[in-house]
Amino acid sequence: MKSKRNGSSKVLIIVICTLLFFTNCQQEAIIEKPNSDNQSQSLGDINIRIGLWNHEKEQNRDLVKRVSKYFNAQDVLDAKNNDQAFLLDQYQVQTIETDTYISYTFVVNRSYETPNILENYLLIKYPDNTYKQYLIAYPFNLDGQGNTIYDYANAEVTEISDESLILKSDSCANFQIIAEAEGYVCTSVACTGAGHDVGDSCSCGVSASCTPAYLSCEWNNIVIYGCSSSGGSAGGGTGTGDSSSDPSEGSGTGGGGGQEPGDGFVGNPLPPASISEQLKQKLDIGNRIGEGTEENQALNNWIDDISNGQEVFELNEYLENNKDENGDNSDEDIDFVTAVIKISDSLDDDEIAEIAISYTSIISETDYPGMEDNFPYNWWNDETFVSDNIDLNLDGVNEDLTDEEKWLIAAFPAQAFIINANRDPAEDETEVRFGINGINDKSDAFRHAFFNAMNSNDAGDKVARYFSTAHESEVPANWVLEKQMDLHNNDVGHIIGDNASFFVSDQDLSNAVYQAVLDGELVYLFPINYADPNFWDDLSTTEINDGNHGISNSTQIIPTDQ
Repeated sequence: MKSKRNGSSKVLIIVICTLLFFTNCQQEAIIEKPNSDNQSQSLGDINIRIGLWNHEKEQNRDLVKRVSKYFNAQDVLDAKNNDQAFLLDQYQVQTIETDTYISYTFVVNRSYETPNILENYLLIKYPDNTYKQYLIAYPFNLDGQGNTIYDYANAEVTEISDESLILKSDSCANFQIIAEAEGYVCTSVACTGAGHDVGDSCSCGVSASCTPAYLSCEWNNIVIYGCSSSGGSAGGGTGTGDSSSDPSEGSGTGGGGGQEPGDGFVGNPLPPASISEQLKQKLDIGNRIGEGTEENQALNNWIDDISNGQEVFELNEYLENNKDENGDNSDEDIDFVTAVIKISDSLDDDEIAEIAISYTSIISETDYPGMEDNFPYNWWNDETFVSDNIDLNLDGVNEDLTDEEKWLIAAFPAQAFIINANRDPAEDETEVRFGINGINDKSDAFRHAFFNAMNSNDAGDKVARYFSTAHESEVPANWVLEKQMDLHNNDVGHIIGDNASFFVSDQDLSNAVYQAVLDGELVYLFPINYADPNFWDDLSTTEINDGNHGISNSTQIIPTDQ
């Protein structure tokens, strides 16, 4: 064990052997003293809990005051020695309560890489309101199954002196195993509604359909290390864990500690929170959307789905790289990521996140889509503005945007602005070609194909296809033939636009689409009863725009050359 006190005195950790995640356990551990005829004694109550920092900081203002400087990037830059030039991870905190002190452990982040080293910051508070602080660097390697193996014997512990704290002066240089114990370790599983910990107020099972947080307990061995008055070397331990650094999927064993404040401390390694947990906390899902709602649960489920792992990583990385000087993300960025998740989930497409993120660099407050038309910045996240100013419907029916279209507009505002601008030219060119913008006829077939040919050529084929698919996502069952017709004609238009040169004129695209009409590559519906009194509205209902559009049992999809 390597230990130092700002380069001088040595101290050592004591480690409870089981690696915990969201753990909340309190019980008396029964210990057996080595070389003492197996006599047992009570270790006393130990409470080990790993919970969300967002929750802990609301309940423990004193702790926030003690560690706040380690969350501030400017304070880190101003640090006078390298030992204190670090930031604390803001996702989780491990709390260990014993009969003689309470300690708090955080994951340490540095501005430089520390390969195969897990670094923790630990603050101990004693009953007399004195403190100790340590940095603990755990070397680790991966075994053949990808599990993390911590090298406790060679962990390096640095004691931090801090003028803002009243520090204990005593320390211990020699540690050895003083006891082995057995006891329950209870792991808390966060609720699915809003990520609550056990004991938090939660509406799951009361007013919301979600699973509340619960405890899962196992009987485990515990190795205790303590201070030896006769000297000796530090004890070590072994540990296993998940290679993804998700502590909920690993376990570990390590050194333990003495019973007196000066003897040492319990130092259970705290790995970084999983990427999925980091993303959930950045989005603050429960508070922003409302705990227990279907929308909130859908976001949680999508993030937890391992098949979305790459997208979760990309979206978390996007938010990580776009934090402000206080380590926070803007509402704009959070809205963007939320929209990407929703549309990725709805369209079941694993490329949306990467594509959407790639376009964010072209948007700023001084250069954004719609600026020249006096659209306000961030209009794409203003649902009222979008509803009043963006119309992607081509069929002469006053329809609201579909949910998928709204999410796409928030995720791809530049493309949404282009596609919205192409709607009028599509309708104008259709009237020039056919003298009418009809419904379910050849003019309708041309309009859809020409519109989407322009969209693929101007906004990119992949994103243009997202929008055309989203537009058909809420079509009622009585228009199923109309949906099939539109999807086919949209596809032909996408192919024409995608295959054309980027510099092609709209007129050339119109000529190509019209030729497709003549060649029978597009389709329309026949026969259509345009005299049907229920054409626009079903007179037997109070709904608007729920007519049959002239479709009857005899209506068929036929090529446009017939």
